[in-house]
Amino acid sequence: MTRELTNSMRNKFASCHRAFKLCYEDLKRPIKTSDALNVGTAMHQLLECYWLNAEAEFPQVDDEYTAMTLKALFEGYRNRWGEYDCNTYETIGTEMRFDAPLMNPETGGVSKTFHLAGQIAALAKENATGKEVIVEHKTTSQD
Repeated sequence: MTRELTNSMRNKFASCHRAFKLCYEDLKRPIKTSDALNVGTAMHQLLECYWLNAEAEFPQVDDEYTAMTLKALFEGYRNRWGEYDCNTYETIGTEMRFDAPLMNPETGGVSKTFHLAGQIAALAKENATGKEVIVEHKTTSQD
C-alpha cells in the first residue's frame, strides 16, 4: 500500500524537514490557523459558489479589514471573469479529489512508496469544443 503525497506535503518537506515530520508524521498542528490560510480557505469557498452558480455567503472572518479584502477580491474576480466564464464554460464539479500514480518521468516506473493526491478547485467543460479544463485558484499575501 502506498502513502499519499500532496503538493502541500512536498512544499512543507522542501521548506523544512522538521515541520514536515511534525505536521504529517506526528500529526501536530498549530492551535490557531494562520491568517493567510484562513483568507485562502474563505476565498476558495466563495469561488466554489461562483463556479456552482450558487449564492455566495461570505465566510466568517476575524476582522472587518479581512472581510472587506475578501469582498473586494471576490467582486473583482467576478467583474473580470464572470461574463467570460459563464459564456465559455459549463461547470462539471468543484473541490474534486484526485489520486494518481507517482511515476518516474525517465523510466515510466511507478512508485511503490507514494501516490499523488490532491484537490482540483473546479473542473469545467469548454462550451465551444467540449474539452474539459482544470480551473485552479491561488491566493497570495502579496499586493
